[in-house]
Amino acid sequence: MRSNQRLWENLNAGAPEVIIEDLWDLLQYHITTFFDNSIAQVPPARHRSGQPLETISERIKGKEGRIRHNLAGKRVNFSSRTVISPDPSLRLNEVGVPLSIGKILTVPETATSENIAMLKKLVERGDEWPGAAYVIRPDGKKKKITGELKQELLEEIEVGYVVERHLRDGDIVLFNRHPSLHRASLMSHHVKILPGKTFRLHPAVAAPYNADYDGDEMNVHVPQTEEARAESEVLLNV
Repeated sequence: MRSNQRLWENLNAGAPEVIIEDLWDLLQYHITTFFDNSIAQVPPARHRSGQPLETISERIKGKEGRIRHNLAGKRVNFSSRTVISPDPSLRLNEVGVPLSIGKILTVPETATSENIAMLKKLVERGDEWPGAAYVIRPDGKKKKITGELKQELLEEIEVGYVVERHLRDGDIVLFNRHPSLHRASLMSHHVKILPGKTFRLHPAVAAPYNADYDGDEMNVHVPQTEEARAESEVLLNV
């Protein structure tokens, strides 16, 4: 802005052509480095502190840029990520999930006349696995299960309420390893809650994921509807 103002003032004042050309070049330099501050043979524009300016181009491109970081990739709920390790004692379609993750990830289960007693037991257990984390009323209001609210929620729960219970053995989850190069990079597995801090995978299932056990990380996604669980079971099962 200042360079543009100085050029305008000198043009109006009838300054010598040499000064006009210098100011013109300076304005061109500032416009160029505003858009891209990493052009070869052009010294980068800097703040007074000496730090190079972060330009429009740098904010858009690269892994941490707007496109890949904010648009192409997003944070998602009901998912977890950690290192994988082998466990030959698991079935081919099982995935070992750490207990600490099983207590955070939840599966919504609607109360019916058949399962309401079981769901009340889970609510009563609360944070203790296998327990529950939230109760959702038919009007959509969500309540966290705490020591103070537990008794009130137990009396309130009836058919039609939804209980978000902890992940437990037998639940279906999606297991994925990046980069997702083909359809077998994302498959469904049945949960097996285990101690430890890593996802456990049968060594025979590592090949389709192109996984090895030298520090690879994988993601688990928990389907949140009956339709999603059915699709996972039928279309994506190992």
